[in-house]
Amino acid sequence: MPVPDFWLAAASAVLSLFAFVPYAVDTIRGDARPNRASWLVWSVLSIVAFCALLTKGVWASTLFAGAQCLGTVSIFALGLVRGYGRLVTATEMVVFAIVALALALWSITENPAWALSLTILASAVGGSSPWPRPLWTRIAKRSCPGRCTRSRPT
Repeated sequence: MPVPDFWLAAASAVLSLFAFVPYAVDTIRGDARPNRASWLVWSVLSIVAFCALLTKGVWASTLFAGAQCLGTVSIFALGLVRGYGRLVTATEMVVFAIVALALALWSITENPAWALSLTILASAVGGSSPWPRPLWTRIAKRSCPGRCTRSRPT
């Protein structure tokens, strides 16, 4: 990887890690409570994506994906202690089935593109679940001065 590409990739990785800091601090303080199931799904998906990129040798993307993976898994770990909810629900089972299929196809074909493609599909399945609604409902019910508004999304 050329030197300018490396520095841009490293900068994106560092900025990505910093994006998790406010949520991690709020979780430690008790102002935020991560949903264990959501962060477990996102952790698994980010690990698969990171491993697929690492295998493919796409270093610029791998640096960013690695930072995302580290941040996501860190929030999941905090969520185990300070989060709420069950680890696995019906939606997570569907997502994990897709991830299992992705890993099986990757193993059989030796092509990590299967893992990346099905990880994107699994993200879409997980994203279509009703997770955001309870979050916005809780945000609307409590005040969080300087961090968010009390308005509901449209």
